[in-house]
Amino acid sequence: MRESHTTTFLFKFKRVPFRLMSIIIFSVLNIFLPINQSIGQEITEVVNLEGSINESSGLIYLNQKLIAHNDSGGEAALYEIDTITGNITRTVVIDNATNVDWEDICFDDSYIYIGDFGNNLGTRQDLKIYRISIADYNTTTDNHVLAEIINFTYKDQDSFTSAQFSTNFDAEALISYNDSLYIFTKNWGDYQSNIYSVSKSPGTYEITKVDNINAQGLITGATYNSNCKTIMLTGYTIFSKAFIYEINGVNSNRFSEGSFERYEISPSGSFQIEGITRYRSNQYYITSEKYNTSPPKLDRLKAKNHLPPNPPTIGTITQPTIDLSTGSVVLQGLPSTSWIINPGSITGTGTSTTITGLASGTYTFTVTDASGYISDLSNVVVINAQPASPSPPSGASTQTFCENATVADLVATGSAIQWYDVSTGGSPLDTSEILNDNQVYYASQTIDNEESIERLSVTVVINYVTGGTIGNDQTYCYGSNTLDTLRAITLPTGSATNLAYQWVSSGSEEGYSAISYGTNLEYSNIDNLINLSTAFVDVRYKRITTSILNGVSCKAESNVVLIQQDKEKPVPNVSPLPDIHVGCEALVLTAPTASDNCGPIIGTTSTSLPILETTVITWTYTDGFGNSSSQTQNVIIDFVDNEPPLIPVLEDLTGECSVTVTRPITIDACAGEITGTTTDLLTYTTQGTHIVTWTFDDGNGNDTTATQKVIINKVTGPVPDILELSPLVGVCSISPTAPTASDYCTGESITATTNTIFPITRQGDSYITWIYTDDNGNITTQNQNVSLNDITPPAISDSIAPTAVVGCSTSYAPDPKNTVAELEALGVKIDDACTPDEYLVVSNTDVAIGTCPIIITREYRITDIAGNVSAPIYHIISIEESSPPEFEGSMDSIVVQGCSVNDAPEAETTITGLENLSGSGNLIINDCDNDADLIVSYSDSVTMSGPSACEITTLKRTYIITDQCGNSSSEIVQIITIEDTEAPQISGLIDETIIEGCDLLYAPPLKIRSQDFRLYQETC
Repeated sequence: MRESHTTTFLFKFKRVPFRLMSIIIFSVLNIFLPINQSIGQEITEVVNLEGSINESSGLIYLNQKLIAHNDSGGEAALYEIDTITGNITRTVVIDNATNVDWEDICFDDSYIYIGDFGNNLGTRQDLKIYRISIADYNTTTDNHVLAEIINFTYKDQDSFTSAQFSTNFDAEALISYNDSLYIFTKNWGDYQSNIYSVSKSPGTYEITKVDNINAQGLITGATYNSNCKTIMLTGYTIFSKAFIYEINGVNSNRFSEGSFERYEISPSGSFQIEGITRYRSNQYYITSEKYNTSPPKLDRLKAKNHLPPNPPTIGTITQPTIDLSTGSVVLQGLPSTSWIINPGSITGTGTSTTITGLASGTYTFTVTDASGYISDLSNVVVINAQPASPSPPSGASTQTFCENATVADLVATGSAIQWYDVSTGGSPLDTSEILNDNQVYYASQTIDNEESIERLSVTVVINYVTGGTIGNDQTYCYGSNTLDTLRAITLPTGSATNLAYQWVSSGSEEGYSAISYGTNLEYSNIDNLINLSTAFVDVRYKRITTSILNGVSCKAESNVVLIQQDKEKPVPNVSPLPDIHVGCEALVLTAPTASDNCGPIIGTTSTSLPILETTVITWTYTDGFGNSSSQTQNVIIDFVDNEPPLIPVLEDLTGECSVTVTRPITIDACAGEITGTTTDLLTYTTQGTHIVTWTFDDGNGNDTTATQKVIINKVTGPVPDILELSPLVGVCSISPTAPTASDYCTGESITATTNTIFPITRQGDSYITWIYTDDNGNITTQNQNVSLNDITPPAISDSIAPTAVVGCSTSYAPDPKNTVAELEALGVKIDDACTPDEYLVVSNTDVAIGTCPIIITREYRITDIAGNVSAPIYHIISIEESSPPEFEGSMDSIVVQGCSVNDAPEAETTITGLENLSGSGNLIINDCDNDADLIVSYSDSVTMSGPSACEITTLKRTYIITDQCGNSSSEIVQIITIEDTEAPQISGLIDETIIEGCDLLYAPPLKIRSQDFRLYQETC
């Protein structure tokens, strides 16, 4: 709470004498109140705080971290403070909160609570508490969290008129106690503190005062010490004295039932301490705001009047053994009286005890003394897991070996390994024993002379592999690519998998070397079987087979095969060869063949082609080892050319943009190669299919024609001139220039079209699809990103003049305006750079206060299509009842029997009574108030007339009716005449009187006064 107290109070002294008097009285009382000057307290300066938290208003110590927040108007954030340097080490922002007037902070097991309830003027109706999950706070990766909101109002606050420095509805202190939050008010009016309870669950509440304490000053901060069941409150007096108000023995939410101590303290910084939090059993951090030249400070406060016990010290720790599954620890330094150890709620007495039955894990302990005070946590006690017999050795559960492997080849990791053929019992195996396929073997290890009971189980897999069998000795053929006889093999047997082969050769019984290409199951490349560049030799071959099973490689060899050279001559397949007849020349001859041990042999000849005259050809057959035979054949030239050239098969020529044909060639029996001729075009660029007709003439009157298709089919669309269009960025709208592309074949420029409507006004990200179409109907599309980002809210100028309305309630207020045009008609000017008026959204909220008049503050906000919200537009509407009550009808004069004004009837004090007075059709009309809310007042004036003995009293009774807003009716007059209209009443008879005498002269005198007659009665 930012306040300059000295200046403020002087201002109040000058302006409000009564307020000055209350302060003086309070100050005088303060002199005589029992205040201990730092008795039982120690203040230690820690460090100056970083300047960005110069108004630290709330403080908690959570997870060994000191966390603070600033006062009103600061960032909606929590700051973690290094208690050594005073610097901020972490800032966590609450995204959906606003720091209107943050005053205090507290926490429980699950949540942090921030009180936004500073209310110096007493006018706020938006009081709230923000609730933040501790789990979210601890785990956020970007230091941003969201809050839930607890909204509240004070049930006993019925006025929100500004009352600076005199309201009792300001608050700066908050604690969490049991399942509720408690707010301590900062009473400017009476310097006490009211206590309100509010739920911890998000919602809207009307909260009720549950308690009150006489703080004798202004309360600014609070923390609850559960160890000592103590509430520590900070505050200051009007004379700038900081104090601690300590409530001890808290056992319920009736805090005033506890015991109290109040201490003045001397912090190292400003007297204005607003943050306090416990960080040890009876030690607290306190922060003071920056004040004048004094920087913000962090101090340490030690309270001596409620010392909790020391935490237990750790004595002997006994760890579990093989025979005992749990451990124990001796706790020492316990209170000499009764105590409770937690966890476990273990009770007892004495300064030490042994905690038994501890399973493996880590433990810390607290002790609660006889006063209910709780110590801090002890040091950590670590209980180890129960030790066990040696574990079995480790190793692969399946192990693979080559044939004839022994027990010594088995692998296990451990100490003093022994192998068995049974899982329990039995005798260790000899390491030279041959392993069997698919048998399970078991290994133990021995540690500290203790052999493991459990054994490692290993299943043995034997990788059996054989070399296979190759066919008998063979004869190899010179120059042959295959050697069929090497395929006569027998495949390996056994469990071998992943087989690989390597052929080796040797010119003798020893010295085999690998053949570079011999890695297949079969091998028949004769060029690699023997070295033909040297002498013809006999070669021995064998194959080595490798099997890889479960990563284990094993080998086996085949039998040896001897390959010898071929010594037999080829034998012609046709003998004799038939004569060959041709028309004019022999251009091509078909070679005859012969049979050989190494395969067919094609005959060769030295005769050159073409043959132009009858010739005898000699064909020769020679195998790879020089074995040779020959035969002849006659070629007879007939010299008759009556055959046309060969009709060529001409392939279709295709292209997208153009095709140039090449003259084709065919063959003629006599003329040889003939090049075609045509009268058609040789180059084509027109789309479609074209036919070229070729003619082939052999010069001997024989010709042949052939056709060839030329197909031009453009399928490639236009090529954009800019392969990647730059994004278009704007604020309100964009009307781009269409990009261009080039025709794939002609290079002609093509301008893009699009279905997008311009200008583009849609806010945010979008894109334009540009379409390029060539003359052939081929289409290319290209996207261009568009981004419109209007961040400027609608601009507001001028204002709405206040409106006065005659009426009784808020329903008489004019309806809110829903459009910009309607608002501008009231005098305000609204402009937005991007959004037309008809698309601007008008919203409003009404806040009503007061009664006579009712003041409505109508707040308008304008939102554009980009979601930008304008500054508020305020329309002040005053609603007041101006018509006074009216009296309709007549008020007849009445005559009352009586002697004085005291005999007049009593005046009416209600509307019903007034309307029921004699008179025809009396009716009282008021627009706004119910009859029960109208106030009836009257006055009487008296006049006297007539003889003094029988005066007539005339009373003029004037009624006035006043409504709740002070409007008064015209006078309603009733004339009341009080007159004695009754004759004297005589009751009874006069007794007979007998007088002695002679005539009337002896009669008694005549009675002429009322007192002469005892039986006479007269009202007046």
